[in-house]
Amino acid sequence: MDAACRSLFHVETFAPLAEGRGWQARAVMNVQHPILQGHFPDRPVMPGVAMVQLAGALLSRGLGRPVHLRSSRVIKFLSPLEPATGTVLDLTLRITGEDGDSVTCDISGSCGDRAVFSIKGGFGPLPA
Repeated sequence: MDAACRSLFHVETFAPLAEGRGWQARAVMNVQHPILQGHFPDRPVMPGVAMVQLAGALLSRGLGRPVHLRSSRVIKFLSPLEPATGTVLDLTLRITGEDGDSVTCDISGSCGDRAVFSIKGGFGPLPA
């Protein structure tokens, strides 16, 4: 996982799914990270792009090679991840297809019983 993700989140657990190809992870937000002071000053919220980056980093970990979001059919931010309402993000990363070095997957993140985000997209190496 890259330095930016490591400074924003601590990954507590990472394990294969019981069924299908994919992984489950639990990450804890670093509530002291300076990004939360500016996004937003009176109501800190983890930026959506940081959660997308975390999802890509976890997918890279599971696949054993670096991948990045290359296309998306859907990216939804359903409720904010904010220190006031919870700092633990549970993620499910499910591979739905493979084509060479690229994969398609459905990724969801939740905090307690709240859905936080979902991604349906394609991940692969950066274009040359």
